[in-house]
Amino acid sequence: MADYSIRILSDSLKVIDALSAQRRPLTFTQISDLTKLNKTRLFRILSNLVDLHLVDEVNGNYLLGWRLFEIGQTVPQVHGFRLNTHESLRQLSDFIGETANFGVLTDGEILFMDVAEADRTLTTTFKVGSRLPAHLTSIGKAILASWSEQQVIQFFKGRPFVRLTPNSVRDLNHLLEQLKVVRERGWALDDQEFAEGVRCVGVGVKNYAGQTVAAVSISGPASRITDDKIPDIVSELQRVAEEFSRVLGWGGLNENGTAK
Repeated sequence: MADYSIRILSDSLKVIDALSAQRRPLTFTQISDLTKLNKTRLFRILSNLVDLHLVDEVNGNYLLGWRLFEIGQTVPQVHGFRLNTHESLRQLSDFIGETANFGVLTDGEILFMDVAEADRTLTTTFKVGSRLPAHLTSIGKAILASWSEQQVIQFFKGRPFVRLTPNSVRDLNHLLEQLKVVRERGWALDDQEFAEGVRCVGVGVKNYAGQTVAAVSISGPASRITDDKIPDIVSELQRVAEEFSRVLGWGGLNENGTAK
């Protein structure tokens, strides 16, 4: 039993190493070719890794899960180092005067990884670790807008469209219309869709391969996040999003359109 458990752990690490080395989502067949694992065994391993959120499955492709990122964030701390992404959120929040958030899409929801609360009254705050429906948040829409229409349709297949306010997305067609606008202008808006009286503006964050895997947002009372203030908010969000993208390994595009 001990030898079997060690083999399972070893083979699971082979899968994680393969996904890490390729730096892009892989199909089942590609993982099988890289790891040389028996397909039945590989299927069980991938199923377990997906259940544990160590690997994510999106439209038949597998990629490293954000649970690994959550675990990895603690490594510098236990070794006496600290990551400084929170400081950027803190500065963003202080400059705009509203709460700044950093979130990712995992297990069908937006997971808030970091939050810098605004130092003022009548503020809005999402707690670190809280989860919200992707279609009701600017972070979720900023990420989903980077997908193809077919990928979005497949993602929401069988998922209920929860509505929390009169402004909430009505259905899939309504969401697809919103995502088209997000793609055109480069930023997403939650216009009192999650909570009445609250607006959020979000901009996507890219990983090493140029995929939008996270987003930063500013949230606050609708009375303060007015249309005339959004351009300045977007400008600052884009600056921080570019900074976070570099942290995740994004270096921009080569002349031929490939990731640097």
